[in-house]
Formats: sequence, structure tokens, C-alpha cells
Amino acid sequence: MKNIDKIPYRGIALANAVFTSAVLLAISAAIAAENGSTLWPEGALTVVPAILPPPGATEFYQYNLYYSASSFKNGQGQTVSPNIGIDAFGNANRIAHTWSVTYGGFNFSTDVVMVSDGTTVKLGSSLQDTNVGIEEFYVIPLEVTYQWGNVHFLAGTGVAIPVSSYDPTRLANASLNYYGINQTVAVTWFPSPKWELSAQAEFTFNFRNPATQYLSGDIFDMDFGIGYKPFDSLPGLQLGLNGFVTEQLTRDQTATRYVAGGNYLRKFALGPQITYYLTPAAAIVLKWQRELEVTNGPKGDRVWLEFAFPLGG
Repeated sequence: MKNIDKIPYRGIALANAVFTSAVLLAISAAIAAENGSTLWPEGALTVVPAILPPPGATEFYQYNLYYSASSFKNGQGQTVSPNIGIDAFGNANRIAHTWSVTYGGFNFSTDVVMVSDGTTVKLGSSLQDTNVGIEEFYVIPLEVTYQWGNVHFLAGTGVAIPVSSYDPTRLANASLNYYGINQTVAVTWFPSPKWELSAQAEFTFNFRNPATQYLSGDIFDMDFGIGYKPFDSLPGLQLGLNGFVTEQLTRDQTATRYVAGGNYLRKFALGPQITYYLTPAAAIVLKWQRELEVTNGPKGDRVWLEFAFPLGG
């Protein structure tokens, strides 16, 4: 949900042009165009990702994210210089509807998500930029779910559609300005009434950014969560651990060539989470994710506040 796009070269004072341009070009080469951003918000779905509303029902989900990164890592995991800092607020509103038609135990759903964010990017001690807007609409025309005993499965294919205006000369842009196709598979297992084990994997196939002709490599991401209900007197309270793994699968490309070294994004994050179920279909989630290992991207912390409640059915 964050973006630092190409460093602006316009308006540089003539007296400082040679030095400043050399620094900015070096940073641009190190962090490339999309700068460790991904269309899929890593770490969003760590609680019952394979469970959608029952047939004929509709559910509303809201995801609120605060992300703060005080450094940007290169391909060797070292901090680039001048330092780059990011503060981002993200919001996603999601509606999922499960159709009444079922077949052989399979249920069919449709998902629509609107993602918006506000991002502030700081470069060194002198440059700063802020941008706010709707990042994208994410539409999953068809998701398929299936339950086998205490194990739930989900599979679906969605498309990310950029919305906000985009300026490649800005430090910060609300939109990444390119389309993506996302293939999702998820599993949620309840080995006992007190335990939940969940994981969701996403494969994102990126399209070229028409404003920069930059093509970000395809991304694999896996969100995961482990939850336990420790108190019989508070049956709705679940404590757990959550995180995500992000691995770029293909090299970044400019308009004419592959980026040197591929600019492969890698991340691993881990942290605690608390879930409270108001009803079986309504819940509040608070979680923190510390990015422990990062290459070719910002390294920081994520705090999520998430809600889910039924709309009907």
C-alpha cells in the first residue's frame, strides 16, 4: 500500500544539479521504479482466510493499516543512502457475497475491494512528499470454497485495477499505476475448537506501468496465522501469531532491458495478533508485524485493525 516512485529530477537548482542528479540516479538504480511495493497488501489475511459467508449471505470486511519504515534495503540487505523513510496509512473496504447455487459441496462467491492510502516519503533530511488517494479496485469475480471436516479450502482469481492519477516525478503516489492478476489459494484448519491454523498464498502477475514502461517482477506472497482460545470464560477471545513471506519470482524490467540483479523483492515478517469474535460472523482483529528480513524494499513495522460483520443472508 505504499509507493515511492521515481525520484523527481525537475526543479533542481543549477548550482547543485551535477551532485544531486548523481545521488538521485544512484538511489533510483538501487530501488528501481516500484520500490518494494506490491499490489497485494502483504499480511492482510491471517485470520480464517479460507472461510467466506455461507450461501446466500454477504459479509463486510474492513482492513486498516499503519506502516512505518525507517530504512530502505538494497539487494544485499544494506540500507541505501541517503536514507528513505515511509509513513503510510492504508484502508481497504471489502464486500464478499456467496451465491445460493452450490455444487457437490462447493460454494461460489464474488469479492469486491476498494483500497485507498495516504503515504509520506522522506528522502534524506531535505526531500519529502505526501500523496493521498484511491490506490485500486480489486475484483474477484469467482471464488470457490469447500469444507472437508474441520478443514476449509479457497481458490480464486482476481484483478487489480489502478484508480488514482500517477506522476512518475513524485516521491509518493497513491496508485502503483499498473494492472495485476492475482491467483489465490487458502486453507484454514481447526484441529480442535480452541485452535486455528491458517495460510493464504497469492501469486501476482504484474503488467507494465504505462507511465514509466517499468515492469515489476511477479510476486509470491503467503500470509499465515496461528490462533488459540485460552479462556473458557471468554470464548470469543483468540490470541495468536501472524506474519507473511514475500518472494519475487521474476526479474524487474525497464522499457528496454532487465534490471541489473533483477531487483528481487524479499520480505519476512512476524508478530502477535488478537482476535475477538462478537458472533461467529463478526470479529475484530488487532495485529502487529515486524519485518525481520528485507531485500530491495522498505523495512519497517505494520499495525492492522480489522473488522468483519455480516450484511445479510
